[in-house]
Amino acid sequence: MSHIFISYSHKDTEMMQTIKQRLEDDGLIVWTDEKLDWGTPSWVKAVEGAIRNASAMVVLLSPDSNASTWVDREISMAELLKIPIFPILIRGEDAESIPLRLVNYQYIRYDADDFSEKLKQLKANLKRTRTQAFAQAQAAETRSSATLRELANELQSEHAEDRIMAVQEMVRMNNKRAVPYLVSALEEETRSKHVIIALIQALNVFKDERAVDVLAAHLDNEERLKYTDKVSDYARRALTAIGTEEALAALGN
Repeated sequence: MSHIFISYSHKDTEMMQTIKQRLEDDGLIVWTDEKLDWGTPSWVKAVEGAIRNASAMVVLLSPDSNASTWVDREISMAELLKIPIFPILIRGEDAESIPLRLVNYQYIRYDADDFSEKLKQLKANLKRTRTQAFAQAQAAETRSSATLRELANELQSEHAEDRIMAVQEMVRMNNKRAVPYLVSALEEETRSKHVIIALIQALNVFKDERAVDVLAAHLDNEERLKYTDKVSDYARRALTAIGTEEALAALGN
């Protein structure tokens, strides 16, 4: 289920926890980075993933958040992904707390007499965006499934160029449900070394353990095609990228 992403300055952590609790009390799922190690690569990856999967972003406005590079980046990503943004002014004056990019957004003030009523309206809006995000995700999933089936058919084409284009499109979709199609195609491919390389490269991108057996079979198999070292090298790289015990065992590590 989609969550609400809260963007805030760590100097406003206490206020963030208060707002978070009030949203959760109404059944909303809220994501914050408070339990992560700020600034680490894993933190950056987690924040990016959380924004991508958010149905809405709540930005806590203050002089410190306005000066925060990371808050600015989080807002930029939300705008890029067209994620609805709902600002709350938690402290400071408008001029020092509201970034230029949000001046045209409606916001609510934490210190206003009608804050509780405004927060109630905000919760309703957040629930509405969650419902819309879920419906959009369902529609996108349906379209994605249909596209994958079409591309799977293209993997059976008589023309190597068409098969390679289908592989490349599956990679661009970045959907792990493509992996079984790619594995099956690699198991059956005996006509073109170039298609085999494209399939192995695609499986290297997905790094999925379901591909271990078929990749291992391509380390050294002269019965299918006369492989060059290049094909074997690609298979080794893909197995190394998967990195599971089974994958490393196939490499003899």
